Amino acid sequence: NNTYVGKSYINSNTTDDTLQISLGRDRGVMLMQEKVKDLCTHKKIGSNIKKNFVYEIVAKNTNKDDITIVIYDRVPVSKKNEIVVTIGNLDGGELDESTGIIKWKKTIKAGESIKIGFDYEVKYPKDKPINL
Repeated sequence: NNTYVGKSYINSNTTDDTLQISLGRDRGVMLMQEKVKDLCTHKKIGSNIKKNFVYEIVAKNTNKDDITIVIYDRVPVSKKNEIVVTIGNLDGGELDESTGIIKWKKTIKAGESIKIGFDYEVKYPKDKPINL
C-alpha cells in the first residue's frame, strides 16, 4: 500500500530458488481466535477425564483488495498411549499429524470476513494431570 515497513537484508549466498522476505504486519488484516466456551465440555467417565475444546478463528480483510491468507493453528499431540487426542471438525484445514499443525489457505474479499472452526477431544486418566 505504498507505505514504508522497514529494512530487510538479502543473503546473496543462498542457492534456493525462492527468496523469502518479511514485509511486516499488514494492519489491514485482523485475526482473532477464541474458545467457544458454550460448546466446550469437561466430563469424568470412570477413571478417565474427557475434555472437548472448540475454537473459532475470525479473519477480517479491511484492505481495498482481495487477499489470500494462510492461517496456522495447532492441536495437541500425545506421545503417551494413555492420553488420547481425537481430532474433530477442521473446517477444511490440512492437519500434519506428527506436529499437530493445522493449515488453512483462504481468499478473503475486500471488506469481508471469514470464520474457521475446529475442535478436538482429549481423554486421559484422572490421576495424570496434563496442561492444555
